[in-house]
Amino acid sequence: MDLDEDTQLGRMDDHRRGRSLALSFHPSLVGASSCWWPETLAIAAQSGFAALDLTLPELASGSSGSARERLEAAGVRAGASPLPVEFRRDEEMFRDDLGRLPDLAKLASAIGVGTVYRSLPASSEIPAAELGRTLKRRLRACAEILAEYGIRLALEVVGPLHRRREGRHEFLWRLGDCASFAEMCGDSVGVLVDSWHWHHANENENAIVDLGERILHVHLADSPDLPRERIRDDERLLPGEGVIDLDGFVRSLIRAGYRGLVSPEIPGGWCGSRKPAACAQRAKDACSRVRFLAGGGGGGGGGGGRGARGGGLGWVRARGPAGPCPAPP
Repeated sequence: MDLDEDTQLGRMDDHRRGRSLALSFHPSLVGASSCWWPETLAIAAQSGFAALDLTLPELASGSSGSARERLEAAGVRAGASPLPVEFRRDEEMFRDDLGRLPDLAKLASAIGVGTVYRSLPASSEIPAAELGRTLKRRLRACAEILAEYGIRLALEVVGPLHRRREGRHEFLWRLGDCASFAEMCGDSVGVLVDSWHWHHANENENAIVDLGERILHVHLADSPDLPRERIRDDERLLPGEGVIDLDGFVRSLIRAGYRGLVSPEIPGGWCGSRKPAACAQRAKDACSRVRFLAGGGGGGGGGGGRGARGGGLGWVRARGPAGPCPAPP
């Protein structure tokens, strides 16, 4: 999608007048501790985040009304949620998860979640054409269920070189290819843009601008200055502590017309042994120094994990005793 220069400049003017992108709390921001709903809500509220990324299986034992009331009382809205379906592994696991998706999608919609997300493999032991057919079929099935509840699906590509070399066959790792694949999966399927993966795929601002309305959610992190052969996916840094041009990254989102939330996703040991609330506040302060990011307020809802099952996102830990998390509101 090509945008003319006047349109892009108009969107930049909107943000110069204070219409900045708002921040959503991501569970990776608690550092080394293990915090879960509703403790994560307390942390998000205390740290001044506008929204909270929600892991749907954590909320499944309660009512949607209770979760919505807690969010409203805390002054925090529902952000994105990881897609609670493991579509990248065997068919049995996929079918098992897919059977639970309608109930979780209904819950998500009632709470206010508008977007769920999941990453695509950058490489595989399965040839790309065969893998693409399988994932397209599975993601179409997910998207059809989600669309019944007004929820969109955002797909994310993974950029670091070591992820592209994990399997014998490269799959997808560039934003343009992700957008094309998303389009084949359904009208309600788009792209999650992550500054970390964008940087390590060596993409430029135009790669983001060209996505236009296909951008459904955004993740933010910085990167150490290391050769690409030495970069590992769990070595992310707080915004401003690395080498990624985050001002340019956010500027390109605005030029593309994005108006949703930005979730800092920063797995790794960046926060040491600090308490979860201190880690979250440190991340929030770092993000607030990035140009065109708000200190809170504004933006829209968006984001899947496997909860306690083992096949989820990299930052999701098996649920165990909680760390020093604050009391829920």
